[in-house]
Amino acid sequence: MRPMLCLLLLLCPWALRAEVEITPDEVYSQVLLIERETELVKRVVKPTAQPQVWQPVQADLKPRHVWQKAYMVQMKLVAFRRRQGMEGLSPVVVEPRRDYDPRLTWVQTQRILTEIRFLRKILDIPGDAGAAPKVAGKKPVDVYNKLGEIEMQWDELAEVATDPSFTFAQALRFDEDVNALLRALNVLDNAIPPAKRPEAKPADSLAAVFEVLELVQRLQRLAGFETVDFSPFRRPGEVTPNHVFNLLGLTLAELQQIKAQAGLIHAITPPATYQENKTPADVTQFLGYVANKLRLIQHL
Repeated sequence: MRPMLCLLLLLCPWALRAEVEITPDEVYSQVLLIERETELVKRVVKPTAQPQVWQPVQADLKPRHVWQKAYMVQMKLVAFRRRQGMEGLSPVVVEPRRDYDPRLTWVQTQRILTEIRFLRKILDIPGDAGAAPKVAGKKPVDVYNKLGEIEMQWDELAEVATDPSFTFAQALRFDEDVNALLRALNVLDNAIPPAKRPEAKPADSLAAVFEVLELVQRLQRLAGFETVDFSPFRRPGEVTPNHVFNLLGLTLAELQQIKAQAGLIHAITPPATYQENKTPADVTQFLGYVANKLRLIQHL
């Protein structure tokens, strides 16, 4: 009997394999390690840096939103590379799914850790971040908020905290996804951009993102998906380009569900391209153009 069992195991190695489950606790633990690595860089590069304070949100966020936030952190690492005179890199993008699980986000944390360690090696930054601490009871929104704090640190290190160009780069990615949807659904694209408002402020850009989000959620409901309440991301006070950038990233995460529903499971969102000298007026107008395209979609 034992020889027969051994033979079966040799012939069927897949029988020994099982998918590893990764929890938000484990992802959060890795994000804390990213925070430590970031602090090591800050001590050498900009020890007196005072980043903007991250405003925590309380929302029922999903792993797909955390994944998108990790991508945004990678964008800031690319900006830091350029600030240091290095070549820019393209952050890794994943194929669309109806939802992601924490394993994908965990992989993103490893990419971020690796990139920071590359930077430390190149810049000869000493120190040891130690082992990842153990945590318990964390939810995706906790991971999202911690990544937001870290992103603020890299905003300061890369000196890009108030640059609408990052939002415009995200808007271009979003537009490419919408174009792919229009083609897949055989929808004629006859949308035109709205008139440009030179006086537009970040608050206008944020309102434009919410308009796009509402149109995406209309498609989610059409496909039978549950929608998330993003009202905690509304800003009654001062709105910064980062607020716009954050919400647009979340909206892009929602759009991936629609792409998957439309059969675009291999249509990867293009990586962010380098943009500069963009203004809230540019962002607001372009998002209005994207919204007009989304209005053309009446079926999935």
